[in-house]
Amino acid sequence: MTARGVRTAATSRALALALLVLLALSTMSACSKRPRDATPEGTVETFLRELDEAPRDPSAAARAYALLDPATRESLRVRAERARALTGQRATPETMLAPMWSPARFEIERCQSKSGGDDAHALVDVYGVDPTSQHVRVPVMREGDGWRVVLSIPPSPPMEPPTP
Repeated sequence: MTARGVRTAATSRALALALLVLLALSTMSACSKRPRDATPEGTVETFLRELDEAPRDPSAAARAYALLDPATRESLRVRAERARALTGQRATPETMLAPMWSPARFEIERCQSKSGGDDAHALVDVYGVDPTSQHVRVPVMREGDGWRVVLSIPPSPPMEPPTP
């Protein structure tokens, strides 16, 4: 084999190796999973799924709680403190989720988001099989790179001092 033939073979092997590396890298990036809260719809679907799992999986309520916006998390934290003070029982913010908000009473068929007029807010319409009677609208807001569910929690009434 001539020197030119050796260079051509080496160049071909180097090119093939470069193509294999490139193909492997593109396959790895294509297989990478988007975060569950990357879209408004994904956040709401995950939130509802975690709430649905909460009775069977104690850690699911904490995962749902993590998908809430800061103001909602703070409201639930305050309610948990109040529940501990009133009952003397252990109460965590995520345990306040079930009494405050429950998942839709229908099987989710599809979710569709609408922009809230800016890049920081959106509304997610959740539809069941019968969209006329099975429909809820869930507000979400951007937090960092993800989206968070916004729940409207009425303020707790003031605590009455104990009567003597």
